[in-house]
Formats: sequence, structure tokens, C-alpha cells
Amino acid sequence: MPKYKPKEIEVVKESFENGIMKLKREWEIVYDSGAALEPFYYWIVDFMTKMGLKVTKIVDTYSFSYRSDEWGKKQQKRHHTLQDANSLMAQIGQIIKGLIAIKKDHQRIKEALEFYGKGEKTPDDLVLKGIWMDNIDPKSGPAAMVNAAKNASFFGIRDFFFKVNSEKEIAELPSGDRIKNYLRRKLKEYNVWKKHWRKSLEEMEKTIEERMKSSAASIDLYKKWVAPLIRDVEALSDKHDPFDPNLLKMGSSVYGEVKLVGHSTSSEYPGYVAVVHVDMKMRGMSPNAITKTEVKVQPMVYTEDAFEKKQEEWKEDPVDKWVKNLMLEYKYVEDDSTKKKDTKPKTFVEEILASIQENYGKKEKDGKKKKKGKKFQLFSNEANLVNEAKKIALNKGWLIYDIAKNAFLMLGWPTDRIYDETGKTFQRQ
Repeated sequence: MPKYKPKEIEVVKESFENGIMKLKREWEIVYDSGAALEPFYYWIVDFMTKMGLKVTKIVDTYSFSYRSDEWGKKQQKRHHTLQDANSLMAQIGQIIKGLIAIKKDHQRIKEALEFYGKGEKTPDDLVLKGIWMDNIDPKSGPAAMVNAAKNASFFGIRDFFFKVNSEKEIAELPSGDRIKNYLRRKLKEYNVWKKHWRKSLEEMEKTIEERMKSSAASIDLYKKWVAPLIRDVEALSDKHDPFDPNLLKMGSSVYGEVKLVGHSTSSEYPGYVAVVHVDMKMRGMSPNAITKTEVKVQPMVYTEDAFEKKQEEWKEDPVDKWVKNLMLEYKYVEDDSTKKKDTKPKTFVEEILASIQENYGKKEKDGKKKKKGKKFQLFSNEANLVNEAKKIALNKGWLIYDIAKNAFLMLGWPTDRIYDETGKTFQRQ
């Protein structure tokens, strides 16, 4: 099999741009076919894998012209998928709406428990009577103090209630029996409520927290269900430019594009990644009558940092990001496992031991970094490392093109394109 020699690599001068070096060489296979792309695609994927390349698919799109039967079926599937997604999103909205209301109740309960503080200390009666009169007593309807105070004879009933705390104090009030009997009844209701209120608050707080956890878990479950539906909607949407000449509105045509990236790393060229891009385009009258398929193989060299950033871009799922931004991310209830533990030393001896351990850890890390730097210096120079990565990328790119062409019994001619600095091309054997 033909391989590139180091001298041939130096024919063209390349440079890195944003951590990417395009080697200005590419090989193309263009053939007419009455079959689908799958046999050719899977053969290339398997061959790249056997060569030791890690394969990533970064683009996979297809579109139909408007008069095609497949376009109508595609739009019908998209419509039904949209309906299912909207239904799930509406249910998520209802759960979030209910969760917000529950959160408000939870906040009020926490505020009420703050009056008790830590321990069994009971708040002042002035505070509790205010809470009881504002939130509990109005629920008794016409017999509530707020309604009784509208009567002229009961005008000062609220002030009397805050003043008295026992039967004896009620008996000493300068008022009639009617008001005293009313105050006795209200004072008994208040004392019963006061006795059980804290326990009731603590039980309600636990119940509401369980409900919030359950609602949040339901939302997470719905998010898992709705994300694939949104991906299906995106996959079924038309991705092509309306002015794309590859699709004819009056015809029944199909156009698809697939892009693969195979990469290889080695200790022979540390800091760099040998990469082969394989772009496939197909165009035809229908999925069962593809008339033209184009395959372009292009080798490149990436720096490790640039390739890691590109991998993050390629593997980034916009649907996941959209779902996270749209749906619930706020943690309504703090999980016990996520609570930070107090690791601060409490004694003088513990502080000294922690300081020694911290400084020792820093020295150990610095030592490892220095060793790593010395290991890198064992290689000759950056130019040789880049040339080694270029050689691997060129050889693997050529093998993909050459073996695929021969495996599918295609005629070949010199298609190795070399670009000079002026942009002109020439071919060589």
C-alpha cells in the first residue's frame, strides 16, 4: 500500500489556525449508485475503527423536496411528535405551578418555626396571638374576632384578647358578661391551638418537603420523556437552505449529508492529534434511487486542546441544554447527602496536622508536574512531532480512500490534490 515519506510531507507549508492544521490534501470518490448510502457508510465506519481510529459522527441530516411522498410522511410524523411533546410539556407546567404554591406554604412554615428557635422555648404570647388572630381565627367565619369587632359593643375585643392570658384576668376586665364569655371561648381555642401548633408545623414541613421531592422527581421523569421527542422533532425538521440547488421543488428528490471524524493519539506525537474527516453527500430522485454519492476524505492535525474543545462542540446536545434552561433546575429541598460537612479543625493540634498535610500535598503535585515536563523534553522538537502526526493523518486518510475505492471495484486516477501558497492545485501520481 502507498505511504507518504517525510520528504513529501514538506512539499506544502501548513500552519495552525485556532489549533487546527489543514493539510491541504483531500481525496474524493464520486459515483453513481442505485442503492442507499448505508453499505458504503458502514464499511467506512468499520474500516476506520479497525485502523485504530476513534470515530465520531458530527453531522447526519437529510431533506426531501416538497412534492416528494416522503416529505409528506415526514411532516406527518413531525406533527404527531410535536403533539406528544406539547402534551408532556403542559403536564410539566402544571406540576411546576403546583410546586410553586407548595413552596410558598413551605416558606411560611419555616418562618413560623423560626419563632421557636432551637430547643423547646415557646415564643411570647403576643407573637403567637398575632399569628393565631391573623391566620387561624378568621377561618371560624362570622364568629371570628375580625367580624365581631365590627359590632359597636365588641369594638375593643381584639385589644382585650391581647391583654388577657387567664380566666382570672378576664374576670377582672371592666366589661359585660357577654364580652367575657366570648373572650373565654376564644382563649380556650387559642390555648388548644398553641399546644399542638409546633408539632403540627414540624409534621407539615416534612409532608410538604416530601411532596416537593415527589413533584421534582416527576418533573425529572417528564424531562427524560420529552427530550427524545424534541430530538425527533429536530431530526424531522428540514435542515436545508430553501435556495439549495440540490433540491428541486417541482421534483421528487432527496439530499443527505453525513460527516465523520476519526482521530488517533500516540506517545510518538504528544500534544497533537491526527485526524481524518470523511464527508459524505448523497443526492437522488428518491431514497431508493440515489443517483449520486460524493465522499471526501481530508486529513488534519489538531492540538490536543483544540481537539478537546471541538469534541465538546460536536457532542453537545442543544436539546439537553434547552430542556435544562426551560425546565426546573432549582433544588426546592436540600438533600442530606449534599449538605456540606464542617471539616474545619477544632483544636490547635488538628490545625497543625491539616497545615502539614496541605503543604505536603502541594509539594507532591509540583513534583509530578516537573516530572511530566522532563518527559516531554525527551522528544526532539515541535516540528518533528507535528510531522509525525501529519504522516499518520495522511497515511490513514489515503488508506480509507484507496481501500474503499478498491473494495467497491471503482476505477481510480490521480486525485491527490496538493495546494500551493497561491491557491493553485496540481495532481501527482
